[in-house]
Amino acid sequence: MKNDPPSRHSAEEHLAAAKDHAEAAKENVIQAGDELKAAAVTKGAEVLQTAQEQVRRAGENAFEAVRAEAEFASHRVDDYIRGNPLKSAFIAFTVGFFAGAFIRDAA
Repeated sequence: MKNDPPSRHSAEEHLAAAKDHAEAAKENVIQAGDELKAAAVTKGAEVLQTAQEQVRRAGENAFEAVRAEAEFASHRVDDYIRGNPLKSAFIAFTVGFFAGAFIRDAA
C-alpha cells in the first residue's frame, strides 16, 4: 500500500548506504587535501627557485654596475694624475705624511 511506513529493513539499508557514501566522501576529501598539499609544496619550491634566480641575477647586475663605476673612477683618477703630475705627487706625499704620523701616534 501507498501509505504504509517504510520497512525497517529499507531504512537500515539507506542508513548503511549513506554511511558508505559519507566514508567515500571523507576519503575523497582526504585525497584532495593530500594532492593540494603536494601541489602547494611543488609550487612553493618553484617560487623559491625563481626568487633565488632573480636575487642571483640582481646581485650579478649590481656587481657589474659597481665594477663599471670603479673602472670609470679609476680612469678619471689616472687621467687627473697624468694631467697634473706635480699636484698629484704633492697630494700623495701629504696624504702619506699624515697617514704615517697618525699610525705612529696610534701605536
